[in-house]
Amino acid sequence: MTISDAEVLKLFRQVHPSELPIGFYLVAPDGRFLIASGGVRYLLGMPLEGEINTTIAEFYENPAQRTMLLEQAEERSRQGRYLQGALIRFCTRGGLRVAENTCRALLDPQIGAVVGYYGTLVDRTAEVESKQQEQKLQQRIEDLTTDIGRVLHANSSTLTMVRLAFDPVLALIATELEIPNPKGELSPVQETALLDGQAQKLGGAIRGLIANNPAERRLQALPQLRWEYLEQLAGDLNDYQQVVPVTEARPSFLRRLAADVTAILGEMRPGLAKEQVREVQRAALNLQRAAALLTATRAYVASIQMEHSLRALRDFATGDLRSGEERVSVSMRSIVDNAVKSLADFASSRGIEIVIRDHSGGAEIAVQERELQRAVANLVHNAIKYSWSRTGGTKPPWVSIEIRANDSEVSLSVENWGVPIPKDEIENNLIFNLGYRGRLSKDRNRLGTGVGLTDVLHAVQSHQGSVQVSSAPASSTAIRDENHPDYYQQPFITVFTIRLPRRKTKAG
Repeated sequence: MTISDAEVLKLFRQVHPSELPIGFYLVAPDGRFLIASGGVRYLLGMPLEGEINTTIAEFYENPAQRTMLLEQAEERSRQGRYLQGALIRFCTRGGLRVAENTCRALLDPQIGAVVGYYGTLVDRTAEVESKQQEQKLQQRIEDLTTDIGRVLHANSSTLTMVRLAFDPVLALIATELEIPNPKGELSPVQETALLDGQAQKLGGAIRGLIANNPAERRLQALPQLRWEYLEQLAGDLNDYQQVVPVTEARPSFLRRLAADVTAILGEMRPGLAKEQVREVQRAALNLQRAAALLTATRAYVASIQMEHSLRALRDFATGDLRSGEERVSVSMRSIVDNAVKSLADFASSRGIEIVIRDHSGGAEIAVQERELQRAVANLVHNAIKYSWSRTGGTKPPWVSIEIRANDSEVSLSVENWGVPIPKDEIENNLIFNLGYRGRLSKDRNRLGTGVGLTDVLHAVQSHQGSVQVSSAPASSTAIRDENHPDYYQQPFITVFTIRLPRRKTKAG
Protein backbone atom coordinates (compact mmCIF):
# COMPACT_ATOMS: atom_id res chain seq x y z
CA MET A 1 0.00 0.00 0.00
CA THR A 2 1.31 3.43 -0.96
CA ILE A 3 0.15 6.92 -0.09
CA SER A 4 0.28 10.02 -2.21
CA ASP A 5 2.78 12.81 -1.92
CA ALA A 6 -0.02 15.11 -0.78
CA GLU A 7 -0.83 12.76 2.10
CA VAL A 8 2.86 12.61 3.06
CA LEU A 9 3.00 16.41 3.09
CA LYS A 10 -0.14 16.52 5.21
CA LEU A 11 1.41 14.21 7.77
CA PHE A 12 4.62 16.26 7.77
CA ARG A 13 2.72 19.47 8.45
CA GLN A 14 1.34 17.84 11.61
CA VAL A 15 4.86 17.37 13.02
CA HIS A 16 5.39 19.80 15.90
CA PRO A 17 8.29 22.25 15.36
CA SER A 18 9.94 20.96 18.53
CA GLU A 19 10.38 17.61 16.78
CA LEU A 20 12.19 19.08 13.81
CA PRO A 21 15.97 18.59 13.93
CA ILE A 22 16.67 21.86 12.15
CA GLY A 23 15.12 25.25 11.45
CA PHE A 24 15.45 27.40 8.30
CA TYR A 25 15.40 31.19 8.10
CA LEU A 26 15.83 34.10 5.70
CA VAL A 27 16.39 37.60 7.10
CA ALA A 28 16.92 41.01 5.59
CA PRO A 29 20.25 42.80 6.24
CA ASP A 30 18.66 44.60 9.21
CA GLY A 31 17.58 41.28 10.72
CA ARG A 32 13.89 41.34 9.82
CA PHE A 33 12.48 37.85 9.33
CA LEU A 34 11.34 37.20 5.78
CA ILE A 35 11.04 33.46 6.32
CA ALA A 36 11.15 31.55 9.60
CA SER A 37 10.34 27.85 9.65
CA GLY A 38 8.58 26.20 12.55
CA GLY A 39 11.88 25.02 14.00
CA VAL A 40 13.27 28.56 14.17
CA ARG A 41 10.05 29.96 15.60
CA TYR A 42 9.96 27.29 18.30
CA LEU A 43 13.63 27.74 19.18
CA LEU A 44 13.28 31.51 19.63
CA GLY A 45 9.87 31.36 21.28
CA MET A 46 8.06 33.22 18.47
CA PRO A 47 4.47 32.60 17.29
CA LEU A 48 4.28 29.36 15.35
CA GLU A 49 1.87 30.89 12.82
CA GLY A 50 1.41 34.33 11.21
CA GLU A 51 3.71 37.30 10.70
CA ILE A 52 6.75 37.98 12.85
CA ASN A 53 7.10 41.56 14.04
CA THR A 54 10.63 41.28 15.34
CA THR A 55 14.18 40.86 14.12
CA ILE A 56 16.71 38.13 14.76
CA ALA A 57 19.08 40.79 16.10
CA GLU A 58 16.84 41.29 19.15
CA PHE A 59 17.53 37.73 20.30
CA TYR A 60 21.32 37.87 20.35
CA GLU A 61 22.78 37.81 23.86
CA ASN A 62 25.84 39.61 22.50
CA PRO A 63 24.99 41.99 19.61
CA ALA A 64 28.69 42.24 18.72
CA GLN A 65 28.67 38.55 17.88
CA ARG A 66 26.05 39.11 15.18
CA THR A 67 28.13 41.80 13.51
CA MET A 68 31.16 39.52 13.47
CA LEU A 69 29.21 36.52 12.13
CA LEU A 70 27.61 38.54 9.33
CA GLU A 71 31.02 39.78 8.20
CA GLN A 72 32.35 36.24 8.15
CA ALA A 73 29.25 34.95 6.31
CA GLU A 74 29.61 37.63 3.63
CA GLU A 75 33.31 36.94 3.16
CA ARG A 76 32.78 33.22 2.78
CA SER A 77 29.77 33.66 0.49
CA ARG A 78 31.92 35.66 -1.92
CA GLN A 79 34.28 32.65 -1.85
CA GLY A 80 31.40 30.30 -2.62
CA ARG A 81 31.37 28.82 0.90
CA TYR A 82 29.11 28.71 3.99
CA LEU A 83 29.77 29.88 7.52
CA GLN A 84 29.36 26.67 9.49
CA GLY A 85 29.36 25.52 13.14
CA ALA A 86 29.06 28.88 14.86
CA LEU A 87 27.34 28.70 18.25
CA ILE A 88 25.00 31.60 18.96
CA ARG A 89 23.56 32.37 22.39
CA PHE A 90 19.96 33.64 22.07
CA CYS A 91 17.92 35.25 24.84
CA THR A 92 14.30 34.06 24.48
CA ARG A 93 11.19 34.14 26.62
CA GLY A 94 11.98 30.58 27.63
CA GLY A 95 15.46 31.51 28.78
CA LEU A 96 18.90 31.28 27.26
CA ARG A 97 19.14 29.00 24.19
CA VAL A 98 22.24 27.98 22.26
CA ALA A 99 21.98 27.20 18.53
CA GLU A 100 24.47 25.97 15.96
CA ASN A 101 24.28 28.25 12.92
CA THR A 102 25.01 27.54 9.27
CA CYS A 103 24.70 30.76 7.30
CA ARG A 104 25.29 32.28 3.87
CA ALA A 105 24.90 35.82 2.58
CA LEU A 106 22.40 36.27 -0.26
CA LEU A 107 24.06 38.50 -2.90
CA ASP A 108 22.34 40.65 -5.59
CA PRO A 109 23.60 39.13 -8.88
CA GLN A 110 23.64 42.55 -10.58
CA ILE A 111 25.59 44.67 -8.14
CA GLY A 112 26.92 42.04 -5.71
CA ALA A 113 25.42 43.72 -2.64
CA VAL A 114 24.13 41.71 0.32
CA VAL A 115 20.35 41.66 0.24
CA GLY A 116 19.77 39.08 2.97
CA TYR A 117 21.10 36.17 4.95
CA TYR A 118 19.76 32.64 5.00
CA GLY A 119 20.70 29.54 6.89
CA THR A 120 19.77 26.95 9.44
CA LEU A 121 19.65 26.80 13.25
CA VAL A 122 20.02 23.59 15.26
CA ASP A 123 19.20 23.68 18.98
CA ARG A 124 22.36 22.70 20.92
CA THR A 125 21.25 24.02 24.33
CA ALA A 126 21.12 20.66 26.07
CA GLU A 127 24.46 19.56 24.65
CA VAL A 128 26.21 22.80 25.58
CA GLU A 129 24.76 22.80 29.10
CA SER A 130 25.75 19.16 29.56
CA LYS A 131 29.28 19.89 28.37
CA GLN A 132 29.52 22.89 30.67
CA GLN A 133 28.34 20.79 33.61
CA GLU A 134 30.83 18.10 32.70
CA GLN A 135 33.64 20.65 32.50
CA LYS A 136 32.66 22.15 35.85
CA LEU A 137 32.50 18.70 37.44
CA GLN A 138 35.84 17.74 35.95
CA GLN A 139 37.37 20.97 37.22
CA ARG A 140 35.92 20.37 40.67
CA ILE A 141 37.33 16.85 40.69
CA GLU A 142 40.74 18.14 39.61
CA ASP A 143 40.64 20.84 42.27
CA LEU A 144 39.58 18.32 44.89
CA THR A 145 42.27 15.86 43.85
CA THR A 146 44.85 18.62 44.01
CA ASP A 147 43.73 19.84 47.43
CA ILE A 148 42.70 16.62 49.14
CA GLY A 149 46.25 15.64 49.95
CA ARG A 150 46.81 18.88 51.85
CA VAL A 151 43.41 18.68 53.55
CA LEU A 152 43.86 15.10 54.72
CA HIS A 153 47.46 15.75 55.71
CA ALA A 154 46.21 18.57 57.92
CA ASN A 155 43.68 16.22 59.49
CA SER A 156 46.36 13.60 60.06
CA SER A 157 48.50 16.25 61.73
CA THR A 158 45.57 17.19 63.93
CA LEU A 159 45.14 13.56 65.01
CA THR A 160 48.83 13.43 65.89
CA MET A 161 48.37 16.53 68.05
CA VAL A 162 45.36 14.89 69.71
CA ARG A 163 47.44 11.83 70.53
CA LEU A 164 50.22 13.98 72.01
CA ALA A 165 47.64 15.86 74.08
CA PHE A 166 46.08 12.64 75.36
CA ASP A 167 49.35 11.12 76.57
CA PRO A 168 49.83 13.39 79.64
CA VAL A 169 46.10 13.39 80.39
CA LEU A 170 45.93 9.60 80.51
CA ALA A 171 49.11 9.46 82.59
CA LEU A 172 47.74 12.00 85.07
CA ILE A 173 44.39 10.24 85.54
CA ALA A 174 46.13 6.87 85.92
CA THR A 175 48.43 8.34 88.56
CA GLU A 176 45.47 9.75 90.49
CA LEU A 177 43.85 6.31 90.42
CA GLU A 178 47.13 4.64 91.38
CA ILE A 179 46.99 2.25 88.43
CA PRO A 180 49.44 1.63 85.56
CA ASN A 181 49.18 4.14 82.74
CA PRO A 182 47.21 2.38 79.96
CA LYS A 183 49.04 2.36 76.62
CA GLY A 184 45.90 1.65 74.66
CA GLU A 185 42.41 0.21 74.74
CA LEU A 186 41.57 -1.81 77.84
CA SER A 187 40.03 -5.22 77.38
CA PRO A 188 36.41 -5.70 78.48
CA VAL A 189 37.71 -7.61 81.53
CA GLN A 190 40.07 -4.75 82.47
CA GLU A 191 37.34 -2.15 81.91
CA THR A 192 34.89 -4.04 84.08
CA ALA A 193 37.46 -4.53 86.84
CA LEU A 194 38.33 -0.82 86.90
CA LEU A 195 34.71 0.37 86.92
CA ASP A 196 33.59 -2.30 89.38
CA GLY A 197 36.29 -1.41 91.85
CA GLN A 198 35.52 2.31 91.84
CA ALA A 199 31.71 1.86 91.74
CA GLN A 200 31.80 -0.51 94.71
CA LYS A 201 34.02 1.87 96.67
CA LEU A 202 31.60 4.74 96.12
CA GLY A 203 28.54 2.62 96.92
CA GLY A 204 30.23 1.34 100.09
CA ALA A 205 31.23 4.87 101.14
CA ILE A 206 27.63 6.06 100.73
CA ARG A 207 26.26 3.14 102.73
CA GLY A 208 28.90 3.73 105.42
CA LEU A 209 27.98 7.41 105.66
CA ILE A 210 24.35 6.46 106.18
CA ALA A 211 25.02 3.60 108.60
CA ASN A 212 27.46 5.54 110.81
CA ASN A 213 25.19 8.53 111.35
CA PRO A 214 21.86 8.38 113.19
CA ALA A 215 18.78 9.56 111.34
CA GLU A 216 18.43 12.70 113.48
CA ARG A 217 21.94 13.87 112.59
CA ARG A 218 21.54 12.98 108.95
CA LEU A 219 18.33 15.01 108.68
CA GLN A 220 20.15 18.04 110.05
CA ALA A 221 22.54 17.78 107.11
CA LEU A 222 20.10 16.88 104.30
CA PRO A 223 16.34 16.42 103.80
CA GLN A 224 15.04 12.87 103.89
CA LEU A 225 14.40 12.83 100.09
CA ARG A 226 18.06 13.52 99.41
CA TRP A 227 19.13 10.63 101.66
CA GLU A 228 16.68 8.38 99.84
CA TYR A 229 18.18 9.49 96.54
CA LEU A 230 21.69 8.73 97.85
CA GLU A 231 20.52 5.23 98.78
CA GLN A 232 19.08 4.81 95.30
CA LEU A 233 22.40 5.92 93.77
CA ALA A 234 24.24 3.37 95.93
CA GLY A 235 21.91 0.67 94.61
CA ASP A 236 22.46 1.76 91.00
CA LEU A 237 26.22 1.71 91.56
CA ASN A 238 25.99 -1.85 92.81
CA ASP A 239 23.77 -3.02 89.93
CA TYR A 240 25.04 -0.78 87.10
CA GLN A 241 25.84 -3.75 84.80
CA GLN A 242 22.20 -4.82 84.89
CA VAL A 243 20.93 -1.25 84.60
CA VAL A 244 23.22 -0.54 81.59
CA PRO A 245 23.84 -3.75 79.59
CA VAL A 246 25.77 -1.94 76.81
CA THR A 247 29.44 -1.91 77.82
CA GLU A 248 30.31 1.28 75.91
CA ALA A 249 27.56 3.24 77.72
CA ARG A 250 28.65 2.34 81.26
CA PRO A 251 31.43 4.92 81.77
CA SER A 252 29.13 7.87 80.99
CA PHE A 253 26.35 6.39 83.17
CA LEU A 254 28.65 5.95 86.16
CA ARG A 255 30.15 9.38 85.62
CA ARG A 256 26.66 10.90 85.91
CA LEU A 257 25.95 8.92 89.08
CA ALA A 258 29.21 10.14 90.63
CA ALA A 259 28.43 13.71 89.60
CA ASP A 260 24.99 13.45 91.26
CA VAL A 261 26.61 12.22 94.46
CA THR A 262 29.07 15.14 94.41
CA ALA A 263 26.21 17.60 93.85
CA ILE A 264 24.26 16.23 96.83
CA LEU A 265 27.34 16.45 99.07
CA GLY A 266 27.62 20.07 98.00
CA GLU A 267 24.16 20.70 99.46
CA MET A 268 25.06 19.10 102.80
CA ARG A 269 25.06 21.27 105.93
CA PRO A 270 27.77 20.81 108.61
CA GLY A 271 27.18 18.25 111.31
CA LEU A 272 28.41 14.90 110.00
CA ALA A 273 31.95 13.55 110.44
CA LYS A 274 34.11 15.35 107.93
CA GLU A 275 36.30 12.32 107.17
CA GLN A 276 33.27 10.20 106.28
CA VAL A 277 32.00 12.90 103.92
CA ARG A 278 35.47 13.28 102.38
CA GLU A 279 35.63 9.52 101.83
CA VAL A 280 32.44 9.70 99.75
CA GLN A 281 33.79 12.73 97.89
CA ARG A 282 37.07 10.96 97.08
CA ALA A 283 35.25 7.83 95.93
CA ALA A 284 32.94 9.90 93.69
CA LEU A 285 35.91 11.76 92.22
CA ASN A 286 37.82 8.54 91.55
CA LEU A 287 34.82 6.98 89.83
CA GLN A 288 34.58 10.04 87.59
CA ARG A 289 38.29 9.71 86.88
CA ALA A 290 37.93 6.03 86.01
CA ALA A 291 35.04 6.73 83.65
CA ALA A 292 36.96 9.63 82.08
CA LEU A 293 40.02 7.42 81.68
CA LEU A 294 38.06 4.81 79.73
CA THR A 295 36.39 7.45 77.54
CA ALA A 296 39.70 9.19 76.88
CA THR A 297 41.43 5.88 76.14
CA ARG A 298 38.81 5.01 73.54
CA ALA A 299 39.21 8.42 71.94
CA TYR A 300 42.98 7.97 71.99
CA VAL A 301 42.71 4.60 70.23
CA ALA A 302 40.20 6.04 67.74
CA SER A 303 42.64 8.82 66.82
CA ILE A 304 45.37 6.24 66.14
CA GLN A 305 42.91 4.15 64.12
CA MET A 306 41.77 7.08 61.97
CA GLU A 307 45.31 8.30 61.36
CA HIS A 308 45.97 5.35 59.05
CA SER A 309 42.51 5.61 57.46
CA LEU A 310 43.02 9.27 56.54
CA ARG A 311 46.52 8.63 55.21
CA ALA A 312 45.26 5.72 53.11
CA LEU A 313 42.32 7.81 51.86
CA ARG A 314 44.70 10.60 50.85
CA ASP A 315 46.94 8.20 48.92
CA PHE A 316 43.94 6.52 47.29
CA ALA A 317 42.40 9.83 46.18
CA THR A 318 45.65 11.14 44.73
CA GLY A 319 46.71 7.80 43.23
CA ASP A 320 46.33 9.01 39.64
CA LEU A 321 49.10 11.52 40.26
CA ARG A 322 51.48 8.60 40.81
CA SER A 323 50.17 6.33 38.05
CA GLY A 324 53.47 6.58 36.21
CA GLU A 325 55.56 5.10 39.00
CA GLU A 326 57.77 2.26 37.84
CA ARG A 327 57.39 -1.24 39.22
CA VAL A 328 60.16 -2.72 41.28
CA SER A 329 60.95 -6.28 42.32
CA VAL A 330 60.47 -6.84 46.04
CA SER A 331 59.67 -9.71 48.34
CA MET A 332 56.19 -9.93 49.81
CA ARG A 333 57.82 -10.17 53.24
CA SER A 334 59.34 -6.68 52.88
CA ILE A 335 55.92 -5.29 51.93
CA VAL A 336 54.37 -6.96 54.97
CA ASP A 337 57.12 -5.81 57.35
CA ASN A 338 56.72 -2.17 56.29
CA ALA A 339 52.92 -2.35 56.58
CA VAL A 340 53.08 -3.92 60.05
CA LYS A 341 55.66 -1.37 61.17
CA SER A 342 53.41 1.50 60.09
CA LEU A 343 50.58 0.03 62.21
CA ALA A 344 52.64 -0.83 65.30
CA ASP A 345 51.11 1.94 67.44
CA PHE A 346 47.58 0.96 66.46
CA ALA A 347 48.19 -2.73 67.17
CA SER A 348 49.75 -1.84 70.53
CA SER A 349 46.83 0.43 71.45
CA ARG A 350 44.41 -2.45 70.83
CA GLY A 351 46.63 -5.02 72.54
CA ILE A 352 46.87 -7.00 69.30
CA GLU A 353 49.66 -9.50 68.72
CA ILE A 354 50.65 -9.80 65.04
CA VAL A 355 52.19 -13.12 64.01
CA ILE A 356 53.95 -13.43 60.62
CA ARG A 357 54.62 -16.83 59.06
CA ASP A 358 56.70 -16.64 55.90
CA HIS A 359 56.85 -19.81 53.79
CA SER A 360 57.69 -18.01 50.54
CA GLY A 361 61.46 -18.42 50.57
CA GLY A 362 61.90 -14.76 49.63
CA ALA A 363 59.88 -15.04 46.41
CA GLU A 364 59.61 -11.66 44.67
CA ILE A 365 56.83 -9.80 42.91
CA ALA A 366 57.01 -6.85 40.50
CA VAL A 367 54.89 -4.06 41.97
CA GLN A 368 54.32 -0.37 42.45
CA GLU A 369 55.63 -0.62 45.96
CA ARG A 370 53.67 2.21 47.58
CA GLU A 371 50.35 1.03 46.13
CA LEU A 372 50.73 -2.56 47.24
CA GLN A 373 52.10 -1.64 50.66
CA ARG A 374 49.04 0.56 51.23
CA ALA A 375 46.76 -2.31 50.18
CA VAL A 376 48.45 -4.73 52.58
CA ALA A 377 48.37 -2.12 55.35
CA ASN A 378 44.64 -1.69 54.76
CA LEU A 379 44.09 -5.43 55.22
CA VAL A 380 46.17 -5.54 58.39
CA HIS A 381 44.51 -2.38 59.70
CA ASN A 382 41.06 -3.92 59.21
CA ALA A 383 42.19 -7.14 60.88
CA ILE A 384 43.40 -5.19 63.91
CA LYS A 385 40.33 -2.98 64.02
CA TYR A 386 37.81 -5.84 63.84
CA SER A 387 39.54 -8.18 66.30
CA TRP A 388 37.77 -9.02 69.55
CA SER A 389 39.42 -9.40 72.93
CA ARG A 390 39.52 -12.97 74.19
CA THR A 391 36.90 -13.94 76.76
CA GLY A 392 38.43 -13.87 80.21
CA GLY A 393 41.48 -12.03 78.98
CA THR A 394 43.67 -15.16 79.16
CA LYS A 395 44.89 -14.77 75.56
CA PRO A 396 45.68 -11.57 73.68
CA PRO A 397 43.77 -10.83 70.49
CA TRP A 398 45.78 -11.85 67.44
CA VAL A 399 46.23 -11.21 63.75
CA SER A 400 47.96 -13.89 61.71
CA ILE A 401 49.76 -13.11 58.44
CA GLU A 402 50.91 -15.99 56.25
CA ILE A 403 53.00 -15.74 53.07
CA ARG A 404 53.29 -18.62 50.59
CA ALA A 405 54.62 -19.03 47.07
CA ASN A 406 54.65 -21.50 44.20
CA ASP A 407 56.17 -21.37 40.72
CA SER A 408 53.59 -18.91 39.38
CA GLU A 409 52.27 -16.81 42.25
CA VAL A 410 52.83 -15.39 45.72
CA SER A 411 49.93 -15.35 48.18
CA LEU A 412 49.35 -13.38 51.36
CA SER A 413 46.64 -14.28 53.89
CA VAL A 414 45.58 -11.97 56.73
CA GLU A 415 43.46 -13.67 59.39
CA ASN A 416 41.77 -12.33 62.51
CA TRP A 417 39.36 -13.53 65.23
CA GLY A 418 36.42 -11.23 65.89
CA VAL A 419 33.73 -9.31 63.98
CA PRO A 420 31.95 -11.39 61.30
CA ILE A 421 31.38 -10.36 57.69
CA PRO A 422 27.87 -11.42 56.60
CA LYS A 423 27.75 -14.01 53.84
CA ASP A 424 25.70 -11.86 51.44
CA GLU A 425 28.19 -8.99 51.67
CA ILE A 426 30.96 -11.33 50.51
CA GLU A 427 28.98 -13.15 47.80
CA ASN A 428 27.70 -9.87 46.30
CA ASN A 429 31.09 -8.13 46.62
CA LEU A 430 29.44 -5.36 48.64
CA ILE A 431 32.48 -5.03 50.89
CA PHE A 432 34.54 -3.82 47.91
CA ASN A 433 32.10 -1.05 46.92
CA LEU A 434 33.50 2.43 47.40
CA GLY A 435 32.12 4.00 50.59
CA TYR A 436 30.36 0.83 51.71
CA ARG A 437 30.66 -0.14 55.36
CA GLY A 438 29.20 -3.50 56.35
CA ARG A 439 26.24 -3.68 58.67
CA LEU A 440 28.41 -5.21 61.41
CA SER A 441 31.40 -2.90 60.86
CA LYS A 442 30.34 -0.42 63.54
CA ASP A 443 30.76 -3.03 66.28
CA ARG A 444 31.96 -1.19 69.42
CA ASN A 445 31.85 2.12 67.52
CA ARG A 446 34.66 1.19 65.15
CA LEU A 447 35.39 4.01 62.71
CA GLY A 448 36.16 3.83 59.00
CA THR A 449 35.90 5.49 55.58
CA GLY A 450 34.57 2.66 53.42
CA VAL A 451 37.57 3.06 51.10
CA GLY A 452 40.12 0.53 52.38
CA LEU A 453 38.84 -2.63 50.70
CA THR A 454 38.03 -0.77 47.49
CA ASP A 455 41.65 0.35 47.44
CA VAL A 456 42.84 -3.21 48.14
CA LEU A 457 40.87 -4.66 45.23
CA HIS A 458 41.96 -1.86 42.86
CA ALA A 459 45.63 -2.19 43.79
CA VAL A 460 45.69 -5.99 43.55
CA GLN A 461 43.81 -6.14 40.25
CA SER A 462 46.07 -3.47 38.77
CA HIS A 463 48.90 -5.94 39.47
CA GLN A 464 46.99 -8.75 37.70
CA GLY A 465 46.17 -10.35 41.04
CA SER A 466 43.04 -11.51 42.85
CA VAL A 467 41.40 -11.16 46.27
CA GLN A 468 39.44 -13.87 48.12
CA VAL A 469 37.51 -13.51 51.37
CA SER A 470 36.12 -16.01 53.87
CA SER A 471 34.39 -15.44 57.21
CA ALA A 472 33.07 -18.32 59.30
CA PRO A 473 32.27 -19.07 62.96
CA ALA A 474 35.47 -19.55 64.93
CA SER A 475 34.50 -22.45 67.19
CA SER A 476 33.66 -26.04 66.36
CA THR A 477 30.79 -25.72 68.84
CA ALA A 478 29.54 -22.47 67.29
CA ILE A 479 26.00 -21.84 66.05
CA ARG A 480 25.86 -22.97 62.42
CA ASP A 481 22.31 -21.89 61.56
CA GLU A 482 22.63 -18.62 59.64
CA ASN A 483 19.04 -17.72 60.52
CA HIS A 484 19.67 -18.01 64.24
CA PRO A 485 19.43 -14.54 65.91
CA ASP A 486 22.79 -15.06 67.61
CA TYR A 487 24.62 -16.38 64.55
CA TYR A 488 26.47 -13.10 63.92
CA GLN A 489 26.92 -12.37 67.62
CA GLN A 490 29.64 -15.00 67.98
CA PRO A 491 33.30 -14.60 66.97
CA PHE A 492 34.23 -15.41 63.38
CA ILE A 493 37.56 -16.16 61.79
CA THR A 494 37.91 -13.86 58.80
CA VAL A 495 40.62 -14.38 56.17
CA PHE A 496 41.56 -12.07 53.29
CA THR A 497 43.89 -13.65 50.74
CA ILE A 498 45.59 -11.84 47.87
CA ARG A 499 47.41 -13.65 45.08
CA LEU A 500 49.90 -11.94 42.80
CA PRO A 501 52.00 -13.19 39.86
CA ARG A 502 55.47 -14.19 40.90
CA ARG A 503 58.32 -12.34 39.21
CA LYS A 504 60.00 -14.55 36.69
CA THR A 505 63.72 -15.00 37.25
CA LYS A 506 66.18 -15.27 34.37
CA ALA A 507 66.51 -18.96 35.08
CA GLY A 508 62.73 -19.38 35.01
